[in-house]
Amino acid sequence: MSCCAPSVDSITPALPAAEEVQLASRDAGNGERQTELSVPGIYCGACIRTIESALGTMPGISHARVNLSTRRVTVRWTAGETPPPFLEALGRLGYAAHLADPVARDEDTARSELIRASERLLLPLITCSSRSSIRSPSFSITRK
Repeated sequence: MSCCAPSVDSITPALPAAEEVQLASRDAGNGERQTELSVPGIYCGACIRTIESALGTMPGISHARVNLSTRRVTVRWTAGETPPPFLEALGRLGYAAHLADPVARDEDTARSELIRASERLLLPLITCSSRSSIRSPSFSITRK
Protein backbone atom coordinates (compact mmCIF):
# COMPACT_ATOMS: atom_id res chain seq x y z
CA MET A 1 0.00 0.00 0.00
CA SER A 2 1.27 3.47 -0.79
CA CYS A 3 0.78 6.78 0.92
CA CYS A 4 -2.19 7.59 -1.29
CA ALA A 5 -3.93 4.25 -1.76
CA PRO A 6 -6.76 3.37 0.61
CA SER A 7 -6.41 0.29 2.75
CA VAL A 8 -6.87 -3.02 0.99
CA ASP A 9 -9.75 -3.87 3.31
CA SER A 10 -11.84 -1.01 1.95
CA ILE A 11 -11.51 -2.19 -1.66
CA THR A 12 -13.74 -4.97 -2.90
CA PRO A 13 -13.71 -4.54 -6.67
CA ALA A 14 -15.32 -7.04 -8.97
CA LEU A 15 -12.37 -8.05 -11.11
CA PRO A 16 -12.93 -8.94 -14.75
CA ALA A 17 -12.45 -12.52 -15.87
CA ALA A 18 -9.24 -13.47 -17.65
CA GLU A 19 -11.18 -13.76 -20.92
CA GLU A 20 -12.41 -10.19 -20.56
CA VAL A 21 -8.87 -8.94 -19.93
CA GLN A 22 -7.71 -10.88 -22.99
CA LEU A 23 -10.46 -9.34 -25.14
CA ALA A 24 -9.79 -5.83 -23.84
CA SER A 25 -6.09 -6.05 -24.60
CA ARG A 26 -4.53 -5.41 -27.97
CA ASP A 27 -1.73 -7.11 -29.83
CA ALA A 28 1.54 -5.29 -29.09
CA GLY A 29 3.66 -7.42 -31.43
CA ASN A 30 6.52 -9.78 -30.56
CA GLY A 31 4.13 -12.18 -28.87
CA GLU A 32 2.93 -9.58 -26.36
CA ARG A 33 -0.44 -8.09 -25.45
CA GLN A 34 -1.05 -4.62 -24.04
CA THR A 35 -3.77 -3.78 -21.56
CA GLU A 36 -4.84 -0.29 -20.50
CA LEU A 37 -6.11 0.07 -16.96
CA SER A 38 -7.83 2.96 -15.24
CA VAL A 39 -6.51 3.45 -11.71
CA PRO A 40 -8.18 6.52 -10.18
CA GLY A 41 -6.22 6.26 -6.91
CA ILE A 42 -2.91 7.36 -8.44
CA TYR A 43 -1.91 10.73 -7.00
CA CYS A 44 1.86 11.13 -6.78
CA GLY A 45 5.33 9.92 -7.66
CA ALA A 46 5.26 7.38 -4.82
CA CYS A 47 2.15 5.82 -6.35
CA ILE A 48 3.88 5.60 -9.72
CA ARG A 49 7.00 4.03 -8.22
CA THR A 50 4.98 1.54 -6.18
CA ILE A 51 2.85 0.40 -9.12
CA GLU A 52 5.61 0.26 -11.73
CA SER A 53 7.97 -1.59 -9.37
CA ALA A 54 5.39 -4.15 -8.30
CA LEU A 55 4.03 -4.87 -11.77
CA GLY A 56 7.44 -4.72 -13.44
CA THR A 57 8.73 -7.59 -11.34
CA MET A 58 5.78 -9.90 -11.96
CA PRO A 59 6.40 -12.96 -14.14
CA GLY A 60 4.98 -12.53 -17.62
CA ILE A 61 4.97 -8.72 -17.53
CA SER A 62 7.59 -7.04 -19.71
CA HIS A 63 6.53 -3.43 -19.20
CA ALA A 64 4.39 -1.43 -16.78
CA ARG A 65 4.00 2.31 -17.19
CA VAL A 66 1.89 4.75 -15.19
CA ASN A 67 0.52 7.99 -16.65
CA LEU A 68 -0.22 10.28 -13.73
CA SER A 69 -2.19 12.88 -15.70
CA THR A 70 -4.66 10.32 -17.07
CA ARG A 71 -4.40 7.98 -14.05
CA ARG A 72 -3.87 5.05 -16.37
CA VAL A 73 -1.52 2.10 -16.28
CA THR A 74 -0.29 0.41 -19.44
CA VAL A 75 0.76 -3.20 -18.97
CA ARG A 76 2.55 -5.28 -21.62
CA TRP A 77 2.54 -8.96 -21.00
CA THR A 78 3.51 -12.17 -22.72
CA ALA A 79 0.59 -13.48 -24.73
CA GLY A 80 -0.49 -16.85 -23.44
CA GLU A 81 -3.45 -18.76 -22.20
CA THR A 82 -4.22 -16.37 -19.33
CA PRO A 83 -2.96 -12.88 -18.56
CA PRO A 84 -0.81 -12.32 -15.46
CA PRO A 85 -2.83 -11.34 -12.36
CA PHE A 86 -1.93 -7.64 -12.52
CA LEU A 87 -5.41 -6.48 -11.47
CA GLU A 88 -5.20 -8.61 -8.35
CA ALA A 89 -1.68 -7.28 -7.65
CA LEU A 90 -2.94 -3.71 -7.87
CA GLY A 91 -5.74 -4.59 -5.44
CA ARG A 92 -3.21 -6.01 -2.98
CA LEU A 93 -1.27 -2.75 -3.24
CA GLY A 94 -4.45 -0.85 -2.33
CA TYR A 95 -5.38 0.44 -5.77
CA ALA A 96 -8.78 -0.23 -7.29
CA ALA A 97 -8.27 -0.80 -11.00
CA HIS A 98 -10.49 -1.62 -13.92
CA LEU A 99 -10.12 -2.03 -17.65
CA ALA A 100 -9.90 1.36 -19.32
CA ASP A 101 -12.66 2.36 -21.68
CA PRO A 102 -11.20 2.56 -25.21
CA VAL A 103 -13.82 5.15 -26.20
CA ALA A 104 -12.71 7.42 -23.35
CA ARG A 105 -9.08 6.91 -24.44
CA ASP A 106 -10.00 8.02 -27.96
CA GLU A 107 -11.79 11.07 -26.55
CA ASP A 108 -8.72 11.85 -24.42
CA THR A 109 -6.54 11.56 -27.52
CA ALA A 110 -8.82 13.87 -29.49
CA ARG A 111 -8.88 16.35 -26.61
CA SER A 112 -5.08 16.26 -26.36
CA GLU A 113 -4.71 16.85 -30.09
CA LEU A 114 -7.12 19.79 -29.90
CA ILE A 115 -5.18 21.32 -27.01
CA ARG A 116 -1.87 20.90 -28.85
CA ALA A 117 -3.35 22.47 -31.99
CA SER A 118 -4.69 25.39 -29.94
CA GLU A 119 -1.30 25.87 -28.33
CA ARG A 120 0.41 25.91 -31.73
CA LEU A 121 -2.01 28.56 -32.96
CA LEU A 122 -2.19 30.70 -29.83
CA LEU A 123 1.37 30.54 -28.52
CA PRO A 124 2.81 32.76 -31.29
CA LEU A 125 0.04 35.29 -30.67
CA ILE A 126 0.63 35.30 -26.93
CA THR A 127 4.38 35.56 -27.39
CA CYS A 128 3.99 38.37 -29.95
CA SER A 129 1.56 40.28 -27.76
CA SER A 130 3.77 39.95 -24.67
CA ARG A 131 6.79 41.20 -26.64
CA SER A 132 4.89 44.23 -27.86
CA SER A 133 3.80 45.06 -24.33
CA ILE A 134 7.39 44.91 -23.15
CA ARG A 135 8.50 47.42 -25.76
CA SER A 136 7.01 50.71 -24.83
CA PRO A 137 6.76 53.40 -27.45
CA SER A 138 9.21 56.26 -27.14
CA PHE A 139 7.75 59.61 -26.24
CA SER A 140 8.97 62.83 -24.79
CA ILE A 141 7.38 65.23 -22.40
CA THR A 142 7.85 68.90 -23.02
CA ARG A 143 7.35 71.54 -20.36
CA LYS A 144 5.94 74.97 -21.03
